[in-house]
Amino acid sequence: MAFDSLQSSKHVCVVGAGPSGLISARELLKEGHSVVVLEQNHDLGGQWLYQDADATATVHSSVFASLRINAPRMYMEFSDFMFTPVEGRDTRNYPGHRELFLYLKDFARCFELTEFIRFNTEVIHVGLATPTQKWIVRSRDRRTDDGQFMEEIFDAVVVATGHYSVPWLPKIKGMEEWKRKQLHSHVYRVPEPFQDEVVVVVGGSISGPEIALELVHVAKEVHISTKNVEIPEKLVKPVAKYEHLHWHQEIELICEDGTVVFADGSSVVADSILYCTGYSYSFPFLDTKGIIHVDEKKIGPLYEYTFAPLSPSLSFVGIPNMFATCRFLESQARRIAQVLSGKRKLPSADNMMKAIEEVQRLKELEEPPKNVIQVIAELLEGIDLLLFLPSRCPLQRHVFLCCNHHLACVGALPKASPFPPPGGVREERWFEGEGYEAKHVQGRRWDGDTGVRFCTDAGPTFESYGVARGSAGQLLNFEFCVQNCKLTEVSDAHKKLLSELV
Repeated sequence: MAFDSLQSSKHVCVVGAGPSGLISARELLKEGHSVVVLEQNHDLGGQWLYQDADATATVHSSVFASLRINAPRMYMEFSDFMFTPVEGRDTRNYPGHRELFLYLKDFARCFELTEFIRFNTEVIHVGLATPTQKWIVRSRDRRTDDGQFMEEIFDAVVVATGHYSVPWLPKIKGMEEWKRKQLHSHVYRVPEPFQDEVVVVVGGSISGPEIALELVHVAKEVHISTKNVEIPEKLVKPVAKYEHLHWHQEIELICEDGTVVFADGSSVVADSILYCTGYSYSFPFLDTKGIIHVDEKKIGPLYEYTFAPLSPSLSFVGIPNMFATCRFLESQARRIAQVLSGKRKLPSADNMMKAIEEVQRLKELEEPPKNVIQVIAELLEGIDLLLFLPSRCPLQRHVFLCCNHHLACVGALPKASPFPPPGGVREERWFEGEGYEAKHVQGRRWDGDTGVRFCTDAGPTFESYGVARGSAGQLLNFEFCVQNCKLTEVSDAHKKLLSELV
């Protein structure tokens, strides 16, 4: 596919060929940039390239064999390449991980991205050449033990390696001395190795309960430990259903004889401990001389969670943890590509730092759970959203956010969109997978060029509480949305921001 060149073409290195790297390459090429994608594995896909693993394996992917995506297809697609079911493949609305991998393969094939990717190439150093403000990138061919090293110069670097590959482990008294099996969910693949074992699963977010419910079919006992003082609601029914599935508070002590002691006073003699405790940020190849600081749970300073203020030619795609949609990655990639081409301008370094400091200040003042509108404003401010596009575009644009127990759907629907039909009333089932019975009923006549929906609820289901329609820069009934979404304490700054977005 040919891409039109624009006013300023840069030579850009993209590190990683997963979803973030692929969409970054596509957007950069659209803007006329020269692109090289460096990928350490033999194929594209990033996390979605399934890799067999054991407790000692060094792998990038954390995907286990039975994993299915936890969002509907429509939220895992790029704006101009639909994730539609393909006959003969996994056609479920919440398909298995391989189906998303195949979607990424199809995407790369459609936009002829593979020719720009160097596979089996590990990036070992990215550093700024101070006099020229260009980037030195050193890489190694992984196909042989003494792989060839290469050094190249780039105008810009986009880091798109993801952050679900370096396990984060809690510090628990006695875990260093415990002689039995301990591993992180990063290398968990199938339940069979835990046959007839007593297993303690640590973590109550997403992977912990999912893996625990898989282990109950082979293990003698499964004990899931979470930070909660009382049993989480989502575990009540599973624990009642399986007599050998038990819930506990946090682990207080691990003893050499195999005993695991919990904060609630209970204990169990376990064969294995499986930590489903999340991941750390890690970019060992980066040498930025203080431009960016990386620790286990934080990377920064980053303006719009994307740009390094002291050197905006270094950017990151996919840093925020709460976003999993390809549309969000696309919005970041487009912003980067247009900044590099000169189509868009960033504030000065000082103003970017002030903006970052203000966001951090507001975060420190805020008590969870976050207001949905604040989440939207905080994370999407200044980013080129795919929500507000000319009506000539035939596709629906939306971003799906999930923060704490609140669901928010923000969508802009051009006139040409098939949803909802012009002047019509349509009931749309948003979630069709197990555990979801949410439906969205849109009963308003759609006669504007652009619109915004806000949907929120603290439970497993939600309905549309209001519709905000905008035209010519006006948000007509924003107050109605705020009131009907049960959202309070919406600041004037956030109202102004959302009004400007529409």
